[in-house]
Amino acid sequence: MLKSGKSEIPKILIIFFLFLFIPSQTFTGQKAKIVINASDFKNDKGTARFSLFSQSKGFPEKYKFANATVSAPIVNNNATATFENILYGEYAVSILHDENDNYKMDFNFIGIPKEGFGVSNNRNKKSKPSYDKSKININGNLTLYIDIVYFD
Repeated sequence: MLKSGKSEIPKILIIFFLFLFIPSQTFTGQKAKIVINASDFKNDKGTARFSLFSQSKGFPEKYKFANATVSAPIVNNNATATFENILYGEYAVSILHDENDNYKMDFNFIGIPKEGFGVSNNRNKKSKPSYDKSKININGNLTLYIDIVYFD
């Protein structure tokens, strides 16, 4: 037989208040703030387009497949973007120097980028960056430094 007494009510209240005051990210996954500092833009024309990918599809230049994007002005050949509330996990970052503000990477007739770009881990500047070589593990707040490169 179940006993109901005064001692049961405080236990229920304690459990209720614990759930009420524990941050929601404890139950939904931890989140991070990522600050990205990009440098070595060849000029301040256009806009820096930062994209955060959690998969290889679309990486590095098709921002519509990115989990998040941020546009930032270029000042003194540098730009900074902040991604907030990013779930812990594996990501790769790409940056486009969108000099003509057309929201896409422009290529010459043989497929070489006409605009500057950068990726996390600053990997393999002589060929198209891969997601696997650019990925980083986010498990807390992070600041990244990425150099922009040009092929012209």
